[in-house]
Amino acid sequence: MVTQAATANPAVRPNKAGDALPALVGYVLVLVGIPSALIVKPLGAAGTPAQIVAIAIFGWWVASRVISGRPPERTNPIKWLLLLFAVACVSAYVAGMTRPITYSVEVNSADRALLSLCAWAGIVLVMIDGISTRKRLDTLLKVVAGGVGVIAALGIIQFVFKLDLTHIIRFPGLTQNKDFGQLVARSAYNRVTGTTTHPIEFGVVLSAGLPLLFHFARFSETAKHRRWWWTAVCLVGIALPMSVARSGALGGLIAVVYLFYTWPGRLRLKVAVIGIVGALVMSVAVPGLLGTIRGLFLNASSDPSTQGRTADYAPAFSYVKEHPLFGRGVGTFIPSIYRTLDNAYLGLLVEAGILGMIAFLVLLIGAGFVAGSVRRRSKSESTRDLAQCLKAAIAVLAVNAATFDALGFAMCAGMIFVYIGGIGSLWSLESRGRPRPPRRLSDREWKRAFIAGGVALLAILAVGGLGVQAAKPDYLDYGALIANPPGQKDLAPFTNTSSTSATVSVLRDIMRGHAMREKMAAAGVPLYEVALRNGSIVSGTDLEGDSGPVLYVETTAPTPQIASAAIGIVFREAINQVSSAQAQVGVPASGRIEMSILQQTPPFPVYGRSSRSHIGFVILFGIVAGTYYQFLRRRRMPRINGEPALVPSDNQLVSAT
Repeated sequence: MVTQAATANPAVRPNKAGDALPALVGYVLVLVGIPSALIVKPLGAAGTPAQIVAIAIFGWWVASRVISGRPPERTNPIKWLLLLFAVACVSAYVAGMTRPITYSVEVNSADRALLSLCAWAGIVLVMIDGISTRKRLDTLLKVVAGGVGVIAALGIIQFVFKLDLTHIIRFPGLTQNKDFGQLVARSAYNRVTGTTTHPIEFGVVLSAGLPLLFHFARFSETAKHRRWWWTAVCLVGIALPMSVARSGALGGLIAVVYLFYTWPGRLRLKVAVIGIVGALVMSVAVPGLLGTIRGLFLNASSDPSTQGRTADYAPAFSYVKEHPLFGRGVGTFIPSIYRTLDNAYLGLLVEAGILGMIAFLVLLIGAGFVAGSVRRRSKSESTRDLAQCLKAAIAVLAVNAATFDALGFAMCAGMIFVYIGGIGSLWSLESRGRPRPPRRLSDREWKRAFIAGGVALLAILAVGGLGVQAAKPDYLDYGALIANPPGQKDLAPFTNTSSTSATVSVLRDIMRGHAMREKMAAAGVPLYEVALRNGSIVSGTDLEGDSGPVLYVETTAPTPQIASAAIGIVFREAINQVSSAQAQVGVPASGRIEMSILQQTPPFPVYGRSSRSHIGFVILFGIVAGTYYQFLRRRRMPRINGEPALVPSDNQLVSAT
């Protein structure tokens, strides 16, 4: 009988996903309630409470998939998008660990980036597989929206009473890792942060959460609840300008525009009136604040923050040229060594290469398309509006990711993946009533697919393994030059004058110039860098260092002989530059500043981290192999008494006797 066949066939068993709502609610509460600057000290920067909870959730998901043996269901498109992003990030990690790494802090940061990826993936996957009803999804999203409203209220209190939250927000067992909650002035106004770590993050988190507040203000069960949510909308509208940031204002505008054309006319009028009245009240209560926000946009081209962002492009693209495809490794671009990149896409381009940045863009844009498909298919007005609100939240975050490092701020990054998980969960819930079993493969097709996939996996294993094993070290030679005041060569190490400091500063700029680099390359110097005291000795850095008589030099080459010869060429050129410049302006020999070699170390090798590259490659291979296994498992032809049989539809199961 069909019923017996269906019972024997595990592919048609009902979904028994576990209820993950309590764990997800706990994660959201920790994410918005505990500043990411507070960490569990033994775990370091990776020990934020939200990340610890998220990693535990990811482990729970992995264990449930391995232990439960639940048959695969209809594939969620968000999972494929997340898979693409995860593969790109892990590939970048492997590539980063195979290149020579000078600073151990880069390795630690890359490990933290991989843990963050696990945390983000865990939230998305558990939201997709562990939320069983629309009501429970609404409960989770209400916690998210309520948390945004609380952050807004806290920001308003901070602005009005000029509170430094550092001395108020304390949690037992947590240690402050960096500053947070402090008021930072901009254009005579204090910028607030709430429980975020920066005013820009504050504005972006609030503007991305605004669509959810609008949704629950429209579709809550009772008039009392709807009034509470409209109050939260007003709180966010008041708090957004208090960040004194373009990102918050831009995000709020994007959120309203995305929703405005989908609202009925009466609601449009209501929101327009509230916006106008709110603007007038803000103008009276805080004179000049809205004008300051407007000025930030009108004077953006001359604003130092905008100029600093545009100044990052040229150095960043020089790093991209070194490792264009996979980048220099996720998490390895340390601001304290290189420079701060206020652009998440630019940061991914440097760290994860072209593939990583494209994968992130595809994840965000694809999530928007999935939300749009849910909106088009659903007949429920509430579901259609929720899909549009989640799409608006992703749009706010996607645009503002170009204005600051969205993935570098824990709360903002967490919110990105909560909203993506919300879209995936909504898609799954809406698709359960429309089962569409995948096309089953015949025995011959299944064997061909198995052989082809096995060969491909072996090829990946061979090529990737050989690439990891073939990684070679770089050789560095390190030295220093010192400017000697006229007639004081023996005392030079203890002498610092304005003339020697100025000479070394000018020499540093000359040696870092494009023309000099071309000249050195023609002379056989593959790569060199110069720096002042306390400055970063890497290319493209914005850490210039302190004035002083010493110029530090570093050369990088594939062999120790080339590195040693290269630093000698750089030394001679630097000494000649100072001597010839003084001769050209007529400085007598007795009054010239002389450069001499202060220090030079023997060349030493710098390796990658082979153990981590092997671990990363095993993880990458496991992801690909596991995906391939699930693909075959979903499409394996079920058999009854040794004969092929089709999987019956739900209607057939109901009608069969």
